[in-house]
Order: sequence, then structure tokens, then C-alpha cells
Amino acid sequence: MKMSTSAAMLAATLATLAGPANALVIATQGYGNDVAITTAADTLSADYGLNRTVNGTSRARLDVTREAGDGDVLDFNGIVDNFTGFNLGTLRFDLVGASFVTEGTVAALFAPGFTSEFAATHFLVRFENPGEPVGAEFGDVGFGGDNFAISLAGLAVGDRFSLWLSTVDAVPEPALLALFGFGVVGVLAARTRRRAA
Repeated sequence: MKMSTSAAMLAATLATLAGPANALVIATQGYGNDVAITTAADTLSADYGLNRTVNGTSRARLDVTREAGDGDVLDFNGIVDNFTGFNLGTLRFDLVGASFVTEGTVAALFAPGFTSEFAATHFLVRFENPGEPVGAEFGDVGFGGDNFAISLAGLAVGDRFSLWLSTVDAVPEPALLALFGFGVVGVLAARTRRRAA
């Protein structure tokens, strides 16, 4: 009897030292990309390693289920690293079944400039001069900044929401395409002249 009481006291002490439990249940679908999830009390951290691009797009999805004990606001932060070999033009996060209530900070890695757009159901980053590889930090991933906040207030215990990441490869500038087109026309014209002569 003394042994089981000591074990129960030890378990209670360890649970207290560990801090509050996070009740969020998370399922991931990487679609060929790596997704690593870390949770702490009312904070979701997601690190995305983009390995696969299909038709110029990479994607990943997190499905989050609310359970008893979850707070009404979930902080979100993460890192996106591009290992595809393609230049990324846009990173986009979409929420289905929940909404963003606070915009966090964004820091682009290996890309000199970007613009961002924030709304209740999505946020996106457009790189002005995409580089390879390119990545981005969203929220406070340990280097300062502010987390994005997701409202869970409208979700009952057992309800689920999804957080989608999608990317779009950089599209060449229209002027570059026009220059390329003129070059092709010039080569064809020169070829036609040689045959006529």
C-alpha cells in the first residue's frame, strides 16, 4: 500500500512540473512534405519542410480537434523551408472551420523582400525576389516576434478545424517572357532567311 501511494504522489508531482496539458488533437497530411508539430499550452507550432511540388504547388494540412480544457485562443507559429529546388512565389495559410483573430509577424529567409496579406480566414506572403532555397518564419519561433492567434470560441468540444499551407512557384516576369518570345521569333526568322537564300 505504501508503494502505490508513493507512486501516485510521484505521478502527481511530475504532472504538476510538466505544466498544463494541451488537449488539442492534431492529425497531419503532408502530401509528400515533412510536417513536424509541437504543442504547448494553447500554442501550436508547425515546421514545414517542402519536399514535393506538383504542378508548381506544394501543400500540407493540419486537422485540429478541440477537446475539453482547450482555451478560446490558440497561438500559431512555424517555419517553412523550401527543399523542392523551385523558387517559391507565394506562401498561403488558409483556415477552414476557424478564424484568425490576430496577425503575427513574418520574417522571410533568404529572400530580400515580401508583401503580406492578412484576413480572418487566411494569410499569405508574396516574395518580391524569390530565392532558392527560400523559407519563412511565422510568429515567435524563438527569435522574437508575435504569434498569429486562432479563435476557437465558436468550436465545441469535438469540433475540428483545418489549417492548410499551400505554395505557388514563382512565375517569370511578363517582360522576361516577352523577351524570351522575341528571341524565339528572331531565331525562327533567321532560320527562314537562311533557307530562302
